[in-house]
Amino acid sequence: MNKMNILLLVSALSIVLLLSGCNSSGGGSTAKRDNPYVSGTEGLSVSFEPNSIPNPALDNGQSSFQVAVHLMNKGSFTIPAGKIKVSLSGFSPQVFGVTNDQIVKRYDADLNGVSKINGQQTSPGQVDVVFPKFSYKYPLSSDSIVLNLVADICYYYESHAVGYLCVKKNPYSTDNTVCTIAGQKQIYSSAAPIQISDLNEELSGSKKLSFSFKISQSGNGIVYKPGSDCDVTSSNMYDIQNKVFITITTAPDLKGTIKCSSLTDTKQGQGTISGYLTLYNKNAIVSCTEDLSDVASDFEPQVFVNVTYDYDTTISSPLVIKKSE
Repeated sequence: MNKMNILLLVSALSIVLLLSGCNSSGGGSTAKRDNPYVSGTEGLSVSFEPNSIPNPALDNGQSSFQVAVHLMNKGSFTIPAGKIKVSLSGFSPQVFGVTNDQIVKRYDADLNGVSKINGQQTSPGQVDVVFPKFSYKYPLSSDSIVLNLVADICYYYESHAVGYLCVKKNPYSTDNTVCTIAGQKQIYSSAAPIQISDLNEELSGSKKLSFSFKISQSGNGIVYKPGSDCDVTSSNMYDIQNKVFITITTAPDLKGTIKCSSLTDTKQGQGTISGYLTLYNKNAIVSCTEDLSDVASDFEPQVFVNVTYDYDTTISSPLVIKKSE
């Protein structure tokens, strides 16, 4: 192959790669954007502190111990003071010499989440929640018993996401230099047990913006309505379980009125809407339409999604009580 043919081949490959790069970002956008959030699907990571649960403990008041629950905030949201509740169960408090109030504790300071600073991820906030001393007060009639010690952790959390849509002065124009209306769009979700993904936009005519996205829960925790403190009963279970509060905001200069499916108790403002959303099998699809005022040019407005909720997770460990000599 001569030098001229080689140059032509290299040029052709370069053009193909360039066109491929332009189309890879989705929706016709040529902008290269970095994820502003730390990625992940966890909020609080919880565990019993090693050696805080004896193996075994002795009966008849012959030994004492302090249960400690370790909390690590691996998500992006800083949990405010008082918004983490740790409750112990699986035993009768009085048998261990403590009261009902002493087996429930709240963390009374902020617990920092993770973020990016100069491209580097910060360390997660960590804390031990330590309970008063326990001591099994009564003599056993058998050689030993095994209890299932359970720690239930309820905490308030928020998931944030930012996506990019497409608005055109002429929505039917075939000039896709800035962006393409119909198709999948870029969206970035913060590290949290609830994720926002699958942002899509549809062509809906002049002065209209139609888009949808997915809300999904990761992990085996239980989602509750924000502010419920995970205080579920048989009478309120269907009112608070699998409920989140969601706020959707588009660029304020669009000055549009947003309407969204699946939301209840909605409140609206200029370019914003909020309301409650129910997750079914840990998922929900939200579809929105926004009526726009005059659009003077083609551009990619941001859409912001904020989801708030209480999240409940549990851990357990065997607690062996042995008859003392």
